[in-house]
Amino acid sequence: MGTFFVAIDECTVENGCLQLLRGSHKCGRLDHTKDDGQFSPSNDRLEFLKKILPLDVVEMKPGDAVFFHCNVLHMSEINTSDKRRIGFPICYNRASNSPTKKHHHPPYSPISKVIM
Repeated sequence: MGTFFVAIDECTVENGCLQLLRGSHKCGRLDHTKDDGQFSPSNDRLEFLKKILPLDVVEMKPGDAVFFHCNVLHMSEINTSDKRRIGFPICYNRASNSPTKKHHHPPYSPISKVIM
């Protein structure tokens, strides 16, 4: 699974651009909990990783794109500027990577081809 993120508007530090914790995908899948409406890994684990892994601030122009592994820890800040920040995240997942637990994403089911 991976995410392809395309900037529709300019994404800057001022309007809360995407931030990636480089190399965090090598730490394995981290359990997340819901806190204040957002899902995030445990604060102790996250704070430890922030000390040893570099943070990439991903400023983008409209049309720029970034592709990242599903286990890369990522976030964006609240947009407190007067400029909008719209991005289009596209998530890819192989059929063989169907969820094993009941989840808000449905399990994979094949689509029948209709021949006319």
